[in-house]
Amino acid sequence: MADIDSLLQQVRDERTAQENLIKTYIEEQVKNRRVGFDSLDENLKSIIMTQTQSSSGGATKAPVPYPSGKNSAVDNGIVVDATFRKVVDDLRAKNNVYLWGKAGTGKTTLAKQVAKELQLGSAEPFYELNCSQWTSPIQISGGWSIDGYKQGQLELAWKHGGILILDELPKLDANTAGLLNSALSDAAEDGALWTSGGGEVIPKHKDFVVIGTGNTDMKSTELMFSGNNRQDYSLVDRFVGSVYKIGYNFELEKSLLYEAVYNIGQGIREWIDQSPNSIEAVTLRSMLNWNRIYELQMLRIINSPLAPPPYKTNGGFDLGKTLKDSIIEGFVDGLGTVRATNLKNDARVYSSASQMPVKLEEAIIEADEDKASFIKKFEMLRGVNPRTGKTV
Repeated sequence: MADIDSLLQQVRDERTAQENLIKTYIEEQVKNRRVGFDSLDENLKSIIMTQTQSSSGGATKAPVPYPSGKNSAVDNGIVVDATFRKVVDDLRAKNNVYLWGKAGTGKTTLAKQVAKELQLGSAEPFYELNCSQWTSPIQISGGWSIDGYKQGQLELAWKHGGILILDELPKLDANTAGLLNSALSDAAEDGALWTSGGGEVIPKHKDFVVIGTGNTDMKSTELMFSGNNRQDYSLVDRFVGSVYKIGYNFELEKSLLYEAVYNIGQGIREWIDQSPNSIEAVTLRSMLNWNRIYELQMLRIINSPLAPPPYKTNGGFDLGKTLKDSIIEGFVDGLGTVRATNLKNDARVYSSASQMPVKLEEAIIEADEDKASFIKKFEMLRGVNPRTGKTV
């Protein structure tokens, strides 16, 4: 017994000695290193700048990174509507969900918001497979490559739990999509087993669920969305009862966009949608693009400490890219000369100033002058007064 106690004590002593060596090595490596402000996490930078500003009582002396905490509707806002509630209940019941509709209507955003709400899985809330005709079986089920074994997204979600998001599912080659059938069929079955591309038999994690997204209903193809394939009905059948056609989410758009940008986007959208064969669409994605440029432009106009400086020119200062550049040059002019001219002349945008519809270019001018509405919305989105850079 004494020999065993002695052996155990020796093991403990060796472990302590190893821990001391590791600690000493780490201390030697870091003791002469300095951590600069630029190397800090962006959220920590924001906190430091805000605290410095509060203690000094003055404006910040350097641009402050946009906060992304609890006051940020862009980062944390979850719009809970009827579809959201139904999708959450479907996943709680282990039903496979399919969301389809026009590009940019927020299908993938909805899937990720649901993942954020449910917080399933032991590692990640969701695993995303970006589907295309080039998606390989290895990306789905895992398998061996010249670089060694690669885990697939289905394999990871099945093993660790969480939502498997099959983004742009109809773009998969129908034969490749067949690899999903077994797992989709057993998604609601407790204790189900599935074999990975590497031959490992894996028991299903209790939190494994699936959301597919796409531009078509998987049963047909549309000229507007090239690259989509008609899927075998054996795949379609695994989503029956939990298929949702997603349209524009006006409440979500209003929550994320400045009023002027939302009104302009709606005016252009209504004109575009009059032509059922138009391949263009005004999506949330495109309006968020305009929104970011408008925000940058307005921060410069009001001389915000959060704005980068305007560009110096021979004649004074240039604001850089503007909302007009983003909408007219970046979208409208791309419709072709005739359609662009017709849109500028015929499209009507609601004016919050006059409470009347106005032409597109007039609405853009009004947007540039609407400082009060911009400041109010910026505070709501960012939690910061854009004039002072102070938190609100």
